[in-house]
Amino acid sequence: IAFTTSTTVNLKTVAVNNPATTMPRYSPARTLYTHTSPTLTKLQMAYIPPEDAEKANKTKPKLPQPKIGDVVRYFDMDGGLAEGEVLVGKISLIQPIRSEPTSEDGTNKWLIEINEMEDVGDGYYADYPSRKRRKSALRKLEEIAPLPASFVRTEDAYKVPVERGTNRPRPSHASYDLIGYEGPAAVPINQDVVKADGENYGKIKFELIRNSAIAGAAGAIVAQLVSGSDIAVIYAAGAFAGVAYLFFLGIKTDTVGSADAKLGSNVSNLRFVFPGLVLVGVALNNKMSGDSNPVSTPGLFSTVTPQQFGAAMAGFLTYRVPLFVSQLSPVISESATEMIPGSAGMAVRLAQDAKKRGVDMSLLEDKSADGLTTVFLVCGPEATGKTTLVNKLLESDSRFVRPALVDQIEDGVKFERL
Repeated sequence: IAFTTSTTVNLKTVAVNNPATTMPRYSPARTLYTHTSPTLTKLQMAYIPPEDAEKANKTKPKLPQPKIGDVVRYFDMDGGLAEGEVLVGKISLIQPIRSEPTSEDGTNKWLIEINEMEDVGDGYYADYPSRKRRKSALRKLEEIAPLPASFVRTEDAYKVPVERGTNRPRPSHASYDLIGYEGPAAVPINQDVVKADGENYGKIKFELIRNSAIAGAAGAIVAQLVSGSDIAVIYAAGAFAGVAYLFFLGIKTDTVGSADAKLGSNVSNLRFVFPGLVLVGVALNNKMSGDSNPVSTPGLFSTVTPQQFGAAMAGFLTYRVPLFVSQLSPVISESATEMIPGSAGMAVRLAQDAKKRGVDMSLLEDKSADGLTTVFLVCGPEATGKTTLVNKLLESDSRFVRPALVDQIEDGVKFERL
C-alpha cells in the first residue's frame, strides 16, 4: 500500500487484478480525509502488486569502487587463527592481474597493494612512522572490504568502527564493486599547472648552471691568489667540466618519459667523460713542457702532480656548492625564524607561509574590499602579562573584541569539526 497526500480533492482510479476472472476489475481509490491542518487534506491509497514489492526489496545497495588511499580490512592467514588475523591497511596501488583468466563475477581481475596500519587502541589505526619499516601486502580485490574510517587530528590516526564484543573492524560493505569496476580513473591534467611547473623547472635548471659557473669563477680567483695562475687555470677547467656535467645531466632529465628517453640517456652519459678530459689535457700539457715538466717522480701521479689533480677535482666538484647552499638555506632560514620570539616570530612565519602559497602581499594592504577581519595575535612565555595587555586593549580600544574560544575537552565534537 502506497500513501500520498494532496491538498486537492480528486478521485484516482486504480486497476486491481481479480483472482477469480481474467478481466481486470477497476474501482476508485479509497480516499480518507484528515483534519490535521487548516486545509482539508486527503490521503490516497494505491495498490502495489506483490511481485513489484518483492522486486523492490531485492534491490541491492550500490557497492563502492576502490580508490588509492582507501582504508580497508583484510586478513593475514599467518596470524594463528583459523579465519586469519584481521588487519587494517590503506590502498597504495591498484593493478590488473594478467596471469589468471577473469571470471564473470569480477574475481581474479584486480590486485591491490595495501600498506598495513598500526593498531594504536580504541579503534584508532595510524600509519607506521618513518623510523619503522613499512609493511605491505598484496591482496585480490575480492579479498578486502572498505572501512568507513575518519581521520582524527588529535590522535593523528584514523577512527574505525568496531564490532561489539570482538572489537574487530566493521566494514561499511562486504566487498567492493567487482563487476562494474574498470580500473583507477584517470586524473585530469591541468595544462596550466603543467606549464607553470615546466617554467619553474627551466628556471631552477638555469639558476643551478649559472650559480655553478659563478662558484667556479670565484674558486678560480681564490686559486690564483693562493697557488698561482697554473693551478687557477686547471681549477677553472675542472669547474667548466662540472658545468658541462650539469648541462648533460639536464638533457637526461628533459627527455624522461618521452620517445627520446633512450637517446637522451645515451647523450647524457657523455658527462662522465669531462673530468677525464681535464686530466688528459693537464697530462699532455706536462709532456709538452719538456724540461719544465712538473712531474719528477714515477708512480700514481706520473703524468700529473698531486696539486694539479686536486685542483682539477676541486674545480669539477664546485658544482655541488650551489646545490648544498640551496638545500641548506631553507633549513637555516626556518631555524632563524623559529628563534624569533613572540608575536614577531609568528608574524614572520605567517608571512613566509603566505609567500609560499603565492599570496600577493600588496593586496593585503587594501582592507576596504577584502571583507576579512584583522586578528591581533598576542603570544609569549608564561607569566609575562599577556592577559593584562589584552584586557587593557579591550578597555581602551573599541575595535578589539574578545574571541570566542572552543575548549577541546568540554566541546570535543565542535573542536574536531572546526
